[in-house]
Amino acid sequence: EASYILYLFWQLAGGAKQFSQVPLISRSELLKSLQPRGPVILALRQRIHKLEGEIAEMTSKAEDKMLTRLTSNEVYRKLQAMKEEEISQEIFIPVVFPGIKRFDLKFVLGCFRRFWAQEGLSNILHLVSEEKKDPKGRLKVEIPVVDLKNVFDVLDEDDDGTISIKEMVQQGALEVKDALYLSELLDKGQDGEVSLAELMNLVVGTSGEVSESLKGLFAARMAA
Repeated sequence: EASYILYLFWQLAGGAKQFSQVPLISRSELLKSLQPRGPVILALRQRIHKLEGEIAEMTSKAEDKMLTRLTSNEVYRKLQAMKEEEISQEIFIPVVFPGIKRFDLKFVLGCFRRFWAQEGLSNILHLVSEEKKDPKGRLKVEIPVVDLKNVFDVLDEDDDGTISIKEMVQQGALEVKDALYLSELLDKGQDGEVSLAELMNLVVGTSGEVSESLKGLFAARMAA
């Protein structure tokens, strides 16, 4: 839960847009984002309060502690004293969690990637659901092909070319209602698994036609 709050802060501070990752943030921008009454901290509080389900319950327990830590003088001074003008996640996380071990740092970085992928999949489902309400509308989920592949690869933890709907629910990656919707849309084989090809078909459209660029990317992944 603490890692998720830190992830949300990082995305907001970096001005992340839909499906985008934020590898670096300028030190000056981070310093501005740490202001207790600034727009980023305010937006962070609003994001936390809009969460639903199990993730909402977990983050609520860590909210006060994490926000107090993020806006502390210690974190501000440490960041201010740094020589780097561009701050990476690897640099920033130990500032917030002093004394963090290398193994734990890798774990938090992995959590950041997983949170990004989970949000990406959730956004895709939300957009598809909204556009499905218009029977004459076409799917217009705009996500770069590379980002779509990255979303899938992160969620495909055992690297078998599929993601398990059941496992994503158990890991907190999907709410039950989203899982049911995903099954309805994509799980044509009724085996509880979703392939990269099925996910790409969903983004391209309901006709089942996959563009040549998507076919090429899918083929390259399967050959790897």
